[in-house]
Amino acid sequence: MRRIISTVLAALLLSALVGVAPAWSTSDPQPPLLSGRVSHGLVAAPGVAVRVSVFPAIPEQGWRPGRRVPLLQLDPTLTRPDGTFVVPRPSSARLRGFVDRWGLVDLTVTIDDGEVVAQHRASTPLSGDPGPATVTVDLADGRLHETLGAPGRHRLTLEDSTTPPRASTTARHPCDVTAGKKHLGRRERFMFVNNWVGAKATVLQLSGTSHTLGTATKLPGKSWSATDSHTRTIATSNQATQSNVVDRWVRNRVNYQDFHYRGLCEYPGEHTDRVPYSVHTLIADLRIRPTLPHLEDPAGCTPRKKNYRYTKDRTRNMTVERGVDLGTVKVSALSGWTNQTAWTVTVTKRSKECWSNEEGPEQSRYVQYFPIRRTEPCGRTARCSGPADERVQ
Repeated sequence: MRRIISTVLAALLLSALVGVAPAWSTSDPQPPLLSGRVSHGLVAAPGVAVRVSVFPAIPEQGWRPGRRVPLLQLDPTLTRPDGTFVVPRPSSARLRGFVDRWGLVDLTVTIDDGEVVAQHRASTPLSGDPGPATVTVDLADGRLHETLGAPGRHRLTLEDSTTPPRASTTARHPCDVTAGKKHLGRRERFMFVNNWVGAKATVLQLSGTSHTLGTATKLPGKSWSATDSHTRTIATSNQATQSNVVDRWVRNRVNYQDFHYRGLCEYPGEHTDRVPYSVHTLIADLRIRPTLPHLEDPAGCTPRKKNYRYTKDRTRNMTVERGVDLGTVKVSALSGWTNQTAWTVTVTKRSKECWSNEEGPEQSRYVQYFPIRRTEPCGRTARCSGPADERVQ
């Protein structure tokens, strides 16, 4: 039995949610690897099994196909009477090889109450700053709360947990994970620049820019599938810039590799995951719209004169739901606006700057530039002052 639930995307959080009692104390000598809370609606869910596995850091060149990959499977944890749980952090010796050079660990969290099972995979900083990673889930309707992952409403699959996973009798270990085929240079749409020739842009990516990309899963006898609640974060090692960008999607190329799970593996049993492990090419190409989003009803607009410059390097970028084409399935892509991922627009002809958030362009995911027309409105909440021919000289 499968239940598909409309939900807020599950994510590993860096801070506990308002109204949820913390499962750990800041006075503890070391924060746990993971903490959180499970409920059924407004009622706490005690005795629910929480299982966490840690996938190793993948080298930038990936692994040789056929190589056995170590998987750190931690002891199951049961939720307390108030629904909270704490997963202790393994020792540094046990985590050796599982933390990448950016300080991220790749966690898969499985929550099973005996009737339904929910699973989430994401990368999170091991530093625990400002607190340990936290995941909260309501098993009554599948809602999961997030402040770190991609915002918005997504779809989560809750599976019937009464069907045990199938296991191979030829496996050498309880759960064998082996590296498989590499899929190199897959295109990643992660940024779009919506402007015109009178306001050309320069796109920047520096070393250390993070990209949270979707993973794909294939069960025996079934097709490849993907969900926004399964992601892995990689980072760039070099930098690149591209000038004179006009009305284009900006695309990197990224590398993926298959990993085969065989033997007595926990939910979902035997399967194959296709996960990202490194960047192939920065700003590999620019794709012309027609699929480029437009602000048909902007929150506000303002005229801009010649020699105006604006750099977008703050606020979260959008999540592109089908941002990476893996051939058999398309998965999501997300990159944040930072001082390492940005674009700068230089206005050379009178233009109209529009944005998506009524709090202003600094708080907006989308800032776009158009040739100004005297009869065009200035936005749904912001208003331009004076007649059009007085606003732009």
